[in-house]
Amino acid sequence: MNFIQPSINHSFISNFFSSNKLPLIITMIFFFSMLYIDFFHHTVWSEQDGIYYYYNGKEFFDGNAQNIQIIGAPFGTSIIYEVLNHFFAKPFEIAKGLSLISGTVIVLVSYFIVKNIFNSKIAILSQVFIAINPRFQFLSFSALNELMPIATITLSLYFLTKEHLKNSHVAIIGLLLGLSFMMRYQSIFIVLGILIFLFLRNKNHRQNLTYSVILTLIFVISASPMLIYNYLTYNNPMENDTSFYLLALFKYQTPEWHESVQELRTEGISTLFFNDPNLFLKNYLFNIFSHNPNKIFNFGTFDNLSLIPLIPFIGFITVTLGFFYVAKVSNDKRSLISLIILGIVFFLVLLFGEFSEHYFAILFIPLLSLGILSINKIKTNFLPLLILSVVLFAFLSVIPVYRSYHFLLLLLPFSILNSIFLIEFLPKIFTKKSKGEKTI
Repeated sequence: MNFIQPSINHSFISNFFSSNKLPLIITMIFFFSMLYIDFFHHTVWSEQDGIYYYYNGKEFFDGNAQNIQIIGAPFGTSIIYEVLNHFFAKPFEIAKGLSLISGTVIVLVSYFIVKNIFNSKIAILSQVFIAINPRFQFLSFSALNELMPIATITLSLYFLTKEHLKNSHVAIIGLLLGLSFMMRYQSIFIVLGILIFLFLRNKNHRQNLTYSVILTLIFVISASPMLIYNYLTYNNPMENDTSFYLLALFKYQTPEWHESVQELRTEGISTLFFNDPNLFLKNYLFNIFSHNPNKIFNFGTFDNLSLIPLIPFIGFITVTLGFFYVAKVSNDKRSLISLIILGIVFFLVLLFGEFSEHYFAILFIPLLSLGILSINKIKTNFLPLLILSVVLFAFLSVIPVYRSYHFLLLLLPFSILNSIFLIEFLPKIFTKKSKGEKTI
């Protein structure tokens, strides 16, 4: 028996490599390209955020955590930096290395996530789109703390997109998201999105409730060290200053609001909202319907996540057409309802809003309504990626995102939709056109 087991393991590894040659080659090309840039061209630690996290880790182990503060993020990454630096004493190389490993994991796992849902052609092209994205490449050779939590979330998506979800899968998802939470709080939005997906996925409510309980419990347990630490240190399980980004980034402010928020800075986001709901809503609508979509699709800014970053609008068009294909849009009631909603939103924006600040509502709300009406048409294991995209976009729009890579988790579903557009949508359009020309 001892001789059989190694043979089985060797066979599995051999089959894995032989059946996944192309995605592995793409991953290796990405890894060595970023490695070359990392250690031959990126030789000066100029990323202030990374340095900031590193020194906070030193302060943490020196017992001075109460005297420092990481705005909007937990201590997890700082602790990892300092622990590794204790053994290797090369903080810059450690930070770069962790980014490189995380980026490589994301590139590799993205292929298998898409393969869970679609065919290998779409999976390969989606993987390529992620690997060549300029903002993603920048993070992969930078000494920043962005990619580690995203890598753990990406690993969780591999289990979430399996065709047949099991209790063990849900437990692993909760564990991975809890670990991600201890590095960045954004995973809480992923948990919320998954809970919404579990509620909508099918009519097996008992099983979905079981999955929801397992996910929530495992997530809370795995995230509890950071939650307990934050509460004991700052009397707040999430963070000790929720107002910094609002004060620094909100477009619309008044002197009275600014002064009031400074006084309430440790009271939580709900208190800040009720402090002046109208002003908060005005900023939120600007963020979600103008500023943040611009960072994703390039409606006039160079820093974006678009398929072709230099060309405005094209990324939105390709993603939308890919979504139309996934949702199986046709001349039916869904399309008619979406067109009616488009007309109503267009009228409301012209009547009550500012077109320059709310134009994206005319595009986004009808597409969202079409997605809701098309839930039964969309592949069940692709649905969570779409739901997570909407949830993440909605919650991150509380602030005007100042760097496009804060939306980097959207790169996976958008890469998939772009791939579907190129592999499935375009060929059918050209086929119909050629058949029409032959008929004439």
